[in-house]
Amino acid sequence: MSDRPSRSGCLPLIFSIVLVIGSVAAFFYAIATMLNHATEGGKNYTSMAAPGEQHIQIHDTTLICVWHDYQTNFNGRNIDTQPEIEGKFDFTLRRIDDLSYVEFMPLGGQVVHKNGVSRYSLGLFSVSEPGEYLFEADAMNREQRIISTSTIDLLQLLSSAAFGFTASIACFIFACISFLWGIFKLLTRPSPYQQNQSQHPS
Repeated sequence: MSDRPSRSGCLPLIFSIVLVIGSVAAFFYAIATMLNHATEGGKNYTSMAAPGEQHIQIHDTTLICVWHDYQTNFNGRNIDTQPEIEGKFDFTLRRIDDLSYVEFMPLGGQVVHKNGVSRYSLGLFSVSEPGEYLFEADAMNREQRIISTSTIDLLQLLSSAAFGFTASIACFIFACISFLWGIFKLLTRPSPYQQNQSQHPS
């Protein structure tokens, strides 16, 4: 009977430790989700010979990533070139309906190896309006390369990351509350003398 107050204080402390572990796990889940999208480079890869153009259908807020396929097999031809082509190509993206252009943001340096293809990132377009778009790659000196695009659903990425961060914060807050409650129970538990007095009143 005398150890019940102690247990009533220890259980919230143990629970707070479990919540802290859950908070850390949720935080790393959010980070891993974002890194996975970044390292995979998105989905729906479409390759083309450049100079050239391709139509892209956009349904939601999307990032369109532009890549140089420097090691690949395209139409039965093995390609093995240098990854960097900065300054050799001009990339444009315009909406078919109103001919409005989307700004290209150069972002080179990332390398992705997927399905036997090595790709080097060149930049991206941030598209907020749904519709059909025309992507064009124009070579400055008519040099031919294989260019591909991929898409990242920005809303899906942010919602997945937000869920992880929200769960992490919630677990941390409940851990703090549980920890403080455990400390309060330990500090306010009756002393052995008080317990003996209550069990054996004079």
